[in-house]
Amino acid sequence: MKYKLFILIFLIFIITTVFSQTSLVVYQQNIGVFSFDKEVELKKGLNFVSLEEVGGSVSYNNLFVLSTFGNTIREIVYPSLGVWIEAKEDTKDILKIYIIVPNIKWSSNHMFLIDGNKIRFFTEVIIQNSSDMNFQKVKMALLLGSLSMERDSYGVSKMSPLLAEATPSLPEVESIEGYKLFEIPGEWSISRGAIKLIPLIDTVVEDPIKRYVLGYMGNMKNVYILWNIENKKEKGLGIPIPSGKVNIFTMENGRVVFLGSANISDVSEGEKIEVVQGQDFDLTSERRILEEKKRIEGKYEITERSVSIIIKNAKKEKVLVEVWEYISGDEIEIKSSNFRYEKIDKNNFRFYVEVEPGKSAVLNYTCSIRNLR
Repeated sequence: MKYKLFILIFLIFIITTVFSQTSLVVYQQNIGVFSFDKEVELKKGLNFVSLEEVGGSVSYNNLFVLSTFGNTIREIVYPSLGVWIEAKEDTKDILKIYIIVPNIKWSSNHMFLIDGNKIRFFTEVIIQNSSDMNFQKVKMALLLGSLSMERDSYGVSKMSPLLAEATPSLPEVESIEGYKLFEIPGEWSISRGAIKLIPLIDTVVEDPIKRYVLGYMGNMKNVYILWNIENKKEKGLGIPIPSGKVNIFTMENGRVVFLGSANISDVSEGEKIEVVQGQDFDLTSERRILEEKKRIEGKYEITERSVSIIIKNAKKEKVLVEVWEYISGDEIEIKSSNFRYEKIDKNNFRFYVEVEPGKSAVLNYTCSIRNLR
């Protein structure tokens, strides 16, 4: 219980550093923090202040009340919801009320629209309010980051139909205690049981890189298409990208064609976004071990292996295929290769094979594998 209380107070600390008005900060972990100010006039001595603004469905351990000007909160009355506050003199005060709201969360969906050598990158956030509260004209922000919290069982109620709304501008991002906060411009209302869709990012990304990879996830039969874009301002982005599903489309002869979908993790500013489009129909391969010899040298077993990989290209243009090879063993050495390669780590190598249109290319390499007996 003490640990949970600490976490809730930490959430409130994050909010107080950002807002002073009626606000709602929504987290990805199925909670939100709703906060508002209440101006009160106090007489010297003990005063009772009603909190009729707080709904009766609020749990007693999710409600916090603070005095702005140092008056003493003696008791938070529950369930009738009010506070006994002691003032040293007749004065005015602003009470800051914080409510931890379970069963409200946000997630994100992304869209890649490939158009020639550019990609239009679009992100929308989905806010699901399964709580017992209605929010009217609140300042809203979304916190990106993984909070360390005890796991509570929050039920999800049936949602009402989707509501689509457009945000007037790209949100600004603040860094707060190791997290990222998206501030959504304007005021927002969201009823309990509703889902709200809010566009977050809409930009054109320059210089996307299309890669052809053989050996992705260990698949040596199919070539995968991977897209890389740099999350930098000069490329059209430069904003933290939340995790979510990416739906991939392309423009083809004036038509929008759906190419598939993939998932991405959170991407910080300056990092690369990598999206796996799927398998390329026109690129196929066949891998063969041509020869393998073993011998003993002292305490080591040495394996000499020759490998051939045939890549067929049915496209009308030349492609560069990255061949990702994992070679098991204690010490690996590439003895020869007819295409350039690089060593990624102890056991992973990448070979770069150019394949002419309508033709095949054969990668031949020999490696030495050294293992302790």
